[in-house]
Amino acid sequence: MNVRLTCSLAAVFTSLFMCQAPQAAPRADVVLLTSANAMAAFRQANPDMSFRSLRGQEGGSSQTFLVVRAPAGSTLEVFEAGCGNDGKVARGALLEQFSLDGRTAVVMRGEISEGCPTRSICVSGEGAPKDCWEPFVSGLTGELDLRGPFGAWPGSPAGVDLLVTDSDKNGTNVRATPGGEIIDVIAWAWEDASDEARLARKVHAVGQEGKWLRVFYGNGRAGWMHRTVLGSCAAETENDEVRLHAEPGDGAGLMTVPAGTKLRVTAVRGGWARVQFKLNGRSHEGWLQGKHLFSNPYNSCWK
Repeated sequence: MNVRLTCSLAAVFTSLFMCQAPQAAPRADVVLLTSANAMAAFRQANPDMSFRSLRGQEGGSSQTFLVVRAPAGSTLEVFEAGCGNDGKVARGALLEQFSLDGRTAVVMRGEISEGCPTRSICVSGEGAPKDCWEPFVSGLTGELDLRGPFGAWPGSPAGVDLLVTDSDKNGTNVRATPGGEIIDVIAWAWEDASDEARLARKVHAVGQEGKWLRVFYGNGRAGWMHRTVLGSCAAETENDEVRLHAEPGDGAGLMTVPAGTKLRVTAVRGGWARVQFKLNGRSHEGWLQGKHLFSNPYNSCWK
């Protein structure tokens, strides 16, 4: 009998004899957030955690955040990084080091670079291998690259990034409650608008009530916006085409949605969005994973 098959069958019947050593569980829990508003929503969703930004990273223009937590007794190290001659990440000088307590989450902004990360963050502890991550973006809101292992952070991220697609030149209202008092106006972004004005039209939706979506906007403020003024664009990932689902996570999905399709978002559930769109003259509706929503105010299918 094939040895590999024998090992697999043995593993089914007993846990006393293993053909291979079990894979070590991820030492750290990691989540990747792609906007300042998503970061604000994440903080609110995790009220029992304290958040610590790496030195020199409180400001900056990157809209990408890597959030890491690990059990007490773990050590976090931050290194200089770059691309080696073999194309792999080369780690340089140690910049920062401290112990983790399991209750503090470390926040690292994605470094803006020309194709190579400039920082590497590593977590190690007794009896576990060192895990390292290098998040960076190739432009202000450009393509994201994350190298390294990816652990699961239970119950997160909550919500999806969306664009304000309203064409009203007077701006788009944000309300205190669904249909309630106007508390803010997100300005229209002209073709020559500043980076700040363009980024202001990217919000993070975390839920809905009727036809209204609960959003974080303006780097952390919260309010409600009508679903008819928010949308996104369908986007493939490196390994996945865009599949429309009847319900979040229900299997293979209903159909493939072409990349670049305009999406109107009507509801949000965790990291999923209920969308409406037209394709070949027919209307469709269903759920998409947040990773398939491309909400870049610089390069949008809604232009």
